[in-house]
Amino acid sequence: MKYNKIYKNPLLAVVFLFQIKIIRTLVSDTIFYKTVYFLRTLNFLNLKKPISFNEKINYLKLNDRRPELTDLVDKHSVKEIIRKKIKENILIPTLGVYEKYNDIDFNKLPESFVIKCTHDSGSVWVIENKSEINHDKLSKIIKSNLNKNYFWLSREWPYKNVIPKILIEKKIGSKKTLLDYKFYCFNGLVKFIHVDIDRYTNHCRNVYDASWNYLNMSIEYPTNPSRKINKPKNLKHMIDIASSLSVNHKFVRVDLFNVEDKIYFGELTFHHGAGYEKFTPERYNTIFGGFINL
Repeated sequence: MKYNKIYKNPLLAVVFLFQIKIIRTLVSDTIFYKTVYFLRTLNFLNLKKPISFNEKINYLKLNDRRPELTDLVDKHSVKEIIRKKIKENILIPTLGVYEKYNDIDFNKLPESFVIKCTHDSGSVWVIENKSEINHDKLSKIIKSNLNKNYFWLSREWPYKNVIPKILIEKKIGSKKTLLDYKFYCFNGLVKFIHVDIDRYTNHCRNVYDASWNYLNMSIEYPTNPSRKINKPKNLKHMIDIASSLSVNHKFVRVDLFNVEDKIYFGELTFHHGAGYEKFTPERYNTIFGGFINL
């Protein structure tokens, strides 16, 4: 957790304390969820009769601990599952999987590629030109990430037993124009889609229904109605893929890329925003939650 966030909101210091190894083992998952939920939303978490989307996500964090979820959030192992489930090839080509940074032979890699950690969320480095890599800096960052168990950050159980590795993939599309379509799926049904815009500069997030009607709402990040995102020509096909991957899951967010009408799989997320992201207007928190049947 960044210290400037703690400075702006001292209550978040409690969340930071929960990350300390000696302390975190003494705090039960239930107490952790309720405490962090209150600090993040200023609302009490109802785990007995959850109603909102965020409440139900926290309920699932506590109660849905199927062993198969571990492989589904592992960015490397999930590929074999996708390969068996989806007939067409929607996987981004893998260039290598490594346990340590020093194992990577950069001479055998193309000029541009993407490096990811397999065990967490957000550890992604887009390499445009490998000759410009600061290996000393990047290796330290990746080593630090590999030594962290992502579970302890938000207590999302699927990540607890993922074996940390380094995944290198082919770079697809352009960093500035590549759109990441995130499908909100409920037991095989796609109900909503969000697309992040200008993530590295002025992060906005537009939300649509399954028919690509723009919804005047926001989830954590402001919406930008002036930034029109055209309906993908193959939206129905993307929805079919997301639906297939979400069967038998009360909720899962399926992330797909669309590059020149070619669909690529991104990742599966079972606890969007760890169950803390702010909905505006708040009524959408309840609307989204209504589709999760516990």
